Amino acid sequence: PTVAAAPAPPRPAAARGKVEKATAKPKVARIAKTFPGELPAEFDAIAAQLGKPKRRVRGVAGRLGLLLVGALQGVYGAAPGRALRELEAAVSDHRFFRTELAIAANVMLNLLLYPCVCGAIAVTLGWAGLFTADMRWWVALGLFIAVGEAAWRLRESFFRGVPLAETTPRGALYAPLVLPLVAITKSLAGSRGAASGVGFDGFSEGEERYDEKLERARRYGNVYKLEERDDAYVLRVEFPRRVPPTSLGTQLGLPAEMPDYDFELALRDGAFVVHAKVIDPDVRKLTAVAPAFPGEFTTQVALRDPVTGFRHRYEDKTLEVILPKAVA
Repeated sequence: PTVAAAPAPPRPAAARGKVEKATAKPKVARIAKTFPGELPAEFDAIAAQLGKPKRRVRGVAGRLGLLLVGALQGVYGAAPGRALRELEAAVSDHRFFRTELAIAANVMLNLLLYPCVCGAIAVTLGWAGLFTADMRWWVALGLFIAVGEAAWRLRESFFRGVPLAETTPRGALYAPLVLPLVAITKSLAGSRGAASGVGFDGFSEGEERYDEKLERARRYGNVYKLEERDDAYVLRVEFPRRVPPTSLGTQLGLPAEMPDYDFELALRDGAFVVHAKVIDPDVRKLTAVAPAFPGEFTTQVALRDPVTGFRHRYEDKTLEVILPKAVA
């Protein structure tokens, strides 16, 4: 016997007078490109071959100087995080100095230093004897100050769990006394690389159309960092992350996230050149009306030593380039 097919369910009547909201354009995956002068090995393979930053030490004085820097990490750690990262870039060797280790060593040092200072003040002013029961209150005060200061300096890590490497810790109470020592050490270590960016990003005051200075600098290619090592250069260039807030962008229904730029990389006359441009046709319309939004930018970073080539990687709006030195 044959079975009759079930009738298809009736289609719902289309709603009249209703305009459907346009859906966001799907993201287009960026095709990996290879440029003239690019090395055949993969980025991760070259990075693994280079290993951790190390510095060639020439002479007994240079080796003793780096050993002294490593021994005094707890003292250097009293300086603000920005000064410590600049010192780390100048030393350029994690065997002798690392920002996170210096801060941790300083916190431990303060747990001993502050009780001793409080006790010394109490003895000097005659408020307590050195081996009396009253001294325990001054020792406790010093411990309380040390713990409270550490919590204030590292409050993003203490209370929100932000990794220490992603924060800029504050300096200790005696940071102004340590900053001259940091400056002298940086000058003796010498310049290692270069950086460009925005020192102060301003205030938003809750305005919707506030445009960050850091984003403006990214649109001009002015946010980059060049790390110089004895065996290679490591360049990081930050690309724009957000579309500038304009009324035209709202009319076009543009997303808040900036689409990926197209870029070209080249070694030219002892410098590394990054040329990038906006390729999204709708976003490119904003370059004519939005302030501080060029359609393309060129970043040129001078290299002091010759290199054998380069290898790049682009992830999360950040371009990373490794340039092995020819002398290595």
